[in-house]
Amino acid sequence: SFNISVSAALSLHYLTEKLRKSEINWQLPEDEILDIKLDWVRNVIKHSDLIEKDFFRKKNFELPLPQ
Repeated sequence: SFNISVSAALSLHYLTEKLRKSEINWQLPEDEILDIKLDWVRNVIKHSDLIEKDFFRKKNFELPLPQ
């Protein structure tokens, strides 16, 4: 008998393998992947808003509009 974590892991493994072998278009587009990664980085790095503003200021870019 497996514990709940092992059961969940086995179920997820089975489902993801089945999905990868299917014809279903399940992957995210590159722009959505980038947005998710940027959101993650902004949440992980302290004062990311200040760092981002400083970066854009130094590169003479306009700041992107918040989403």
